[in-house]
Amino acid sequence: MKKTVKKLLKRILITLLSLVVLIISILGIIIMKAYSKLPPVDALATCRPRIDGLDQEWVKELGKQYQTCTKIEDFPVNLKNAVIAAEDKRFYQHSGVDIISIGRGIFGNIANKPVAGTSTIAHQISRQINLTDNNTSRSQFYMLLSAYKIEQNFSKDEILGFYLNQVYMGKKAYGFPIASQVYFGKNVSELTLAQSAMLASLPRGPSAFNPVDRPKRARARQMLVLENMKQLGFINQTQFDQAKNEVLVYKIAKTENNALGL
Repeated sequence: MKKTVKKLLKRILITLLSLVVLIISILGIIIMKAYSKLPPVDALATCRPRIDGLDQEWVKELGKQYQTCTKIEDFPVNLKNAVIAAEDKRFYQHSGVDIISIGRGIFGNIANKPVAGTSTIAHQISRQINLTDNNTSRSQFYMLLSAYKIEQNFSKDEILGFYLNQVYMGKKAYGFPIASQVYFGKNVSELTLAQSAMLASLPRGPSAFNPVDRPKRARARQMLVLENMKQLGFINQTQFDQAKNEVLVYKIAKTENNALGL
């Protein structure tokens, strides 16, 4: 009797293992086939700021100053850290797909407590390659694969540089260098910690967190970014307090938005 039970359990175990191997093999084939059909990522190597949406003369002139992308070393450390704290806390620990964040998002949905911020910086860049905002499972799957492909072809500094130069910042401004001029009237290298945190708040929702149109929501988002920076060890309590107490003045707020075409 015992031998019969052991044989039965052994067969069940072998069958289950065979099914697991089969499923993994099928998934592997699907992933490899999909990966081979991904759009090329070479275009990212030729980084060009977007100025096509800027329709006022002073903004057009501003755009002419940024015909080439700003080098990653020319962005202030606080700004780079603010973006990582806002968009991709584990930027330097994953390979384009953050399994931990995705898992947290899945469990959050199961518990009916949606978790924001599960996409990585590479994932966001992949939207430019796939040219879609489609939220279907298929398109998300392809964007995850594209994010991984981006990470395999470019360094972390290059990826962060693409993002900083080209992400949409609201008010028809693409990239932090142009947004810095549009919102604060200064070069990106001159941004304070408070200004950096405010600008880093924008990519998640350029309209929802715009400091000119929705100052209270923008302020709350800025404080969240600063809190994240402190938790990640990017800034200390003194720096946090100084940034928290800094009063931000916006260049764009001095003129009627409609007159600027923004």
